[in-house]
Amino acid sequence: MVKAALSAMLLTLILGSIAVLARQGHDMGMHTHAQAAKIGNPVKPDVASVAAGQNLFAAHCASCHGPMAAGDGMQAPKFNPRPSNLADAAWKHGPSDGEIFMVIRNGIPKTSMSAFGRNQKLTERQTWDVVNFVRSLGPTPDPAHAH
Repeated sequence: MVKAALSAMLLTLILGSIAVLARQGHDMGMHTHAQAAKIGNPVKPDVASVAAGQNLFAAHCASCHGPMAAGDGMQAPKFNPRPSNLADAAWKHGPSDGEIFMVIRNGIPKTSMSAFGRNQKLTERQTWDVVNFVRSLGPTPDPAHAH
């Protein structure tokens, strides 16, 4: 119980710190987020989580990223830069589950990637389910390639 409380406090601190940094500016080139990379995925990527993530992705993400996250959604042509192909091995904002979680939660400044943690569009658990779904689509991201 104490370990869970400490983990929750650490996550809150990290989320707050990253949100402040995101408001101050964001490197648009290939980069990582060391603090976010430390966040472990607390949700086992089992069939139920991946299925829940797929449903959430369809409802909130597919219009831009496409149904299989290839960056080819109906809204994609409207954006510059275009939505990322999330099913490949290239992750511009870091390859860890924690970094992917933070991109979903906080969005990416100066892009069309909205913050889905604001106004509780997605809960923390739902965000992890989306991370698990995206991970199920393709190879493990390689930090040597940019998204």
